[in-house]
Amino acid sequence: MAVDLSVVIPVHDEQDCIRPAALEILDCLDRSGLSYELIAVDNGSRDDSGRILDELASSHPRLTVVHQPRHQGYGGVLLDGWAVSSGEVVGFTCSDGEVPAESLLGLYGILRSSETGLCKGRRIGRRDGILRRIFAAAYRGLVGMMFRVAAADPNGYPVLMKRSVYESLRLFSRDWMINLNLMVSSMERGVVMAEVDVPHRPRLGGRSHVNVLITPVLFLIQMMNFRRRWNSR
Repeated sequence: MAVDLSVVIPVHDEQDCIRPAALEILDCLDRSGLSYELIAVDNGSRDDSGRILDELASSHPRLTVVHQPRHQGYGGVLLDGWAVSSGEVVGFTCSDGEVPAESLLGLYGILRSSETGLCKGRRIGRRDGILRRIFAAAYRGLVGMMFRVAAADPNGYPVLMKRSVYESLRLFSRDWMINLNLMVSSMERGVVMAEVDVPHRPRLGGRSHVNVLITPVLFLIQMMNFRRRWNSR
């Protein structure tokens, strides 16, 4: 049965923050009056994340947990979650609580009241350190130069899109380039996109898995691979 909104959260070794983050989203969407489903994809976690999610799902019927025995990549998790979704609007947000759950409702309202087909967050007041902000600025420049994507925060979240848009896009990236895949494919299809300011805050617990020395190199390699695949269609 279709619902108004399907939100996927990718979870990998987030035992220190997944409970409060998931509860915040569930509480926010419960109060909204929307029919919804929250799909948590446990991406090969080696800690207690999966157990915590199963415990939450036992008392929250709108939470569905998908367990992946092995790490699928960030994009792979989102694609797998969307594949089992039923919402008229689909998308994702973080599992560490770095953006308030209420931001989902702001993006949803824009999609439902305008011609916008894809709406994404632009994190403001970022609280994840100077090196991450420098990396983000460099990545934004490369994305604009290589793909002509004019996004202030290419990897910003939440991201929501109308189901008709989701079904029309050519999405294949199973790594960190899934956000770029969404934007480039939307541009090609002439989808109206909007970028909305959302407040950024510290994680609700634990540490980020992003290595500020290794991740930029990984992003560059994945970006070049994505461009090669996109151009060879």
